[in-house]
Amino acid sequence: MYLQRKINMSIHLLLQHPLFHNFSEAQLRDFLSAFSHSYRNYQKNDILLQCGDNMPNIGILLSGSLLVYNIDESGYSNIVNEIFPPQSFGEALVAAGIAESPFSIRAIKDCRVFYLAYQDLITRNNSVYYPLLMANLAQLLAEKVMTMNFRLVTAAQRKTRDKLLAYLYQQKQRQKSSTITLPLNREQLADYLFVDRSALSAVLMKLKKDGLLDYHKNIFTIK
Repeated sequence: MYLQRKINMSIHLLLQHPLFHNFSEAQLRDFLSAFSHSYRNYQKNDILLQCGDNMPNIGILLSGSLLVYNIDESGYSNIVNEIFPPQSFGEALVAAGIAESPFSIRAIKDCRVFYLAYQDLITRNNSVYYPLLMANLAQLLAEKVMTMNFRLVTAAQRKTRDKLLAYLYQQKQRQKSSTITLPLNREQLADYLFVDRSALSAVLMKLKKDGLLDYHKNIFTIK
């Protein structure tokens, strides 16, 4: 009974993912019975993918949260992206045929991931689901490009204050609320924004003093 509940919850989340747009529940269950896939659980701080590893699958996060990052030559961690359910990862790598991942992925919370074998997905052109899957995959890759554009907008800001505000307003739009929960701690947020942690803390205190925002730990209210 417990396993069946987990499967049903996974189906519900997968139906919300762009790759399965316009799939009915019955169609998705039929698809999963025919295509290679797997589920895997990870604990907080587990490494899902190391820089240089091969990534043959598309991963869809079903619970928890992930951090995408790389380590530069000086040993500094640069955060590339954060992933929440039911977002995915790996599709750009496998679609581009990149053999070695340029980044690593780590669990920030305990998480569960659905993996779909990319080669099985694109070579089964005799499947009734193939045209819809290819259309959805193209849409998914386009959305990934837009996400990276938003990331570049944040990184392109010259001042720490502007980088922070750009990030917070993006989170406000994503979470559809003026009170938001940031998935990153202060050190991770500084890495994500490419700023010094002490400078970030100073900007946060100044913005709070000016009445533009309030915060406690990782819960922020934008005024």
